[in-house]
Amino acid sequence: MANKILIIDDEPETLEVLETKFKAAGFEVALCDNGRDALAAAKAAKPQAVVMEALLPGIDGKTLSGILASDPDTGRLPLFILTSLEQSRSLFEGAPQVKGFLTKPFSFDELQGRVKDAIAEAANKQ
Repeated sequence: MANKILIIDDEPETLEVLETKFKAAGFEVALCDNGRDALAAAKAAKPQAVVMEALLPGIDGKTLSGILASDPDTGRLPLFILTSLEQSRSLFEGAPQVKGFLTKPFSFDELQGRVKDAIAEAANKQ
């Protein structure tokens, strides 16, 4: 069974590139292009991890990470934050769900490796 991730980003190009690369790496991929619909997308997709932009329309990444953390269906999902603003890292410090923070441009191989590790770690805890 393939690992399944949800990618949340408002930039169509980023969604397309990440979807293509994760699928090529054997992942099942669900997409969402805004913060407002992200919780519903996560509940529908039932991913094992979420890769999301920090700056999203509707609901920003920090608020969204709190919403995901507090929901019983998504509360244990590992989150990976992508941003072009390094200074936004401090917003996510101390959030136990955040397993990675990558500043654009980032290495896809690093992101993929960290996502795989987090999914494996979560599976070992079950």
